[in-house]
Amino acid sequence: MNFFKIFFVFNIIVNLALAILFTYLGNTLAVYSLESAFLGSLAVIFSTYYGYKKVIESKLQKNNEESLEDDDKEDELDQSKISLVTQSYKGFLFPMRIASYGIFIASFLYLISSETFEVTAFLSGLAIVPTSVLFSMLWLRIISPKEQESSL
Repeated sequence: MNFFKIFFVFNIIVNLALAILFTYLGNTLAVYSLESAFLGSLAVIFSTYYGYKKVIESKLQKNNEESLEDDDKEDELDQSKISLVTQSYKGFLFPMRIASYGIFIASFLYLISSETFEVTAFLSGLAIVPTSVLFSMLWLRIISPKEQESSL
């Protein structure tokens, strides 16, 4: 299995388990905070990933084009430093990333203004995505190679 399949499976399992737990404990309003934080953090993570992926792809393309040309090394070094700074800002100011942060903050403010904000549920929702990344990486590094060896 690839990383994204494992990542989504862990996300769904943990998210559903926490939603069921909060509902079972009788705090159904906490599910709104949980889902708002989960979906907001997921949107921020994926928009950040996509933005920096674009930056890296464009940098690789430029490096491939520059490798074909033989220029002075000092000019390339100075230009690459400036290019690195501008490329970093392009990844940081990626419109989809700014929009996902805006939606995340708007949902947070809405929960507070409608008095349905639950701190524990919100923090739990924020923790789902990084925890899923950690478990997905552990799965790929530890468990997945053992499965591949046993199938051979």
